Amino acid sequence: MPELWLVCEGEKGSVDVAVLQPVLATILAAEIVVEPAGGHGQLSTVARFLEAQRGGRAAYVQDRDYMPREAAEVALQDRSPEFLLRRHSIENYLLPPQIVLRAFTQLRHRFEIQARGRVPQWLSALPADAEQVADALRECARRRTAEEACVLATHRLWAALPSTVQLIQKRLPTKPTADDLSQPSPWREALCQEIESVRISAEQTSQCEQFRRNNVAPYFDRAYADVTAYLYVSQMEFLVDYHGRDLLKEFHQWLWGRGARLSYDRLCQELIPAALQEYEENQNVFGRDDFRDLANGVRLFAGLTALP
Repeated sequence: MPELWLVCEGEKGSVDVAVLQPVLATILAAEIVVEPAGGHGQLSTVARFLEAQRGGRAAYVQDRDYMPREAAEVALQDRSPEFLLRRHSIENYLLPPQIVLRAFTQLRHRFEIQARGRVPQWLSALPADAEQVADALRECARRRTAEEACVLATHRLWAALPSTVQLIQKRLPTKPTADDLSQPSPWREALCQEIESVRISAEQTSQCEQFRRNNVAPYFDRAYADVTAYLYVSQMEFLVDYHGRDLLKEFHQWLWGRGARLSYDRLCQELIPAALQEYEENQNVFGRDDFRDLANGVRLFAGLTALP
């Protein structure tokens, strides 16, 4: 069978590869090879390169970031090569309390065996039950709530722009289509057209009602209300939507403040195998089986049957 690739963000040693490769290749046996792109901007380029040089089909998956949750569902259904994680980013899959508790329990057990009872004192600072982990994560989320609301409101503001308004960005002019590109006039005209496009977009943006100051503040207030709602916090929905790496770093700082002297990299190294073990035993650990749905989306894109 021709190879089926899934290109992901990150480098070879990244969390993306460390999670997706064993999940897709071993746990789900989905016959999908994970290939890192080294960054968000190279995903489609690497996918097309693999198809051209190695044959088979190549899809790619990226973080959902702050796009609406519905965007990930649409990507799973439209049979295009582009997929989105259901959660903000791959680190969000390391933080369910039962995964964190498993990682810390296994870490204690290894020290007890290897150190023959001489367990370092900082191990006692690690949370010892799932509810303690959940409370810690809620506290970490609370510390990040205002920033998350600000970023979420910003994305909602941009998404609310009329379709006639293009994003204003610093970019090079589009290559002219003239026959003789050695002449200055086509390039002069290309520059003029690009700057005119930027100017028009800026004018249209300035005229949008939601970009007036008295209309911007309610965007933040609504986003803040969304992420501080009782059910959102109590059901830990922030594990789906918050910036996964930043939330994980906040949790690392919380542990450090309690005296648990784990480095950030060591924390990730403990959480990754725990997440894989938990998922292998309970593929509903994330609520829905996100990874199976992703694998099936990729397989259907390639014209293969879905996993049972």
